[in-house]
Amino acid sequence: MTAHRTRMVLATLVLISFAGCTPVRAPITPREDPADWPQIQIADRELQRRIAVRRPIVERDPAGLLFITVPVRSTTERQMTIEYRSTFYDRNGVPIFQSTWFPVVMTPFTQQTFRINSTNDRAEDFQIDIRPAK
Repeated sequence: MTAHRTRMVLATLVLISFAGCTPVRAPITPREDPADWPQIQIADRELQRRIAVRRPIVERDPAGLLFITVPVRSTTERQMTIEYRSTFYDRNGVPIFQSTWFPVVMTPFTQQTFRINSTNDRAEDFQIDIRPAK
């Protein structure tokens, strides 16, 4: 009976010591994105099927402003309205300017060009987002 009683006392002490402890969980960390950030991003798969985008033409003027020309072609027989915006980044990848959304009516099977420019000479990179008009 003494051995049984000793085990009961030990079990009670162990339970009491755990009763006041709250385990500390590690913080939730994000998973790494293995994909490169594209300079042109399209909002959804349906729009991806309805337009084709050529590689952007990048130029810098004498004042140091970055000018981007993006050829976009409608690949559908229906007229549609899309919107685009631009974000410019400095040499460290920090956003320095983001435009508002600009609407564009895409005529069936025709090409349009979006002409976008930075607002200062610190722009080193850019991103263009394209989505269906809201």
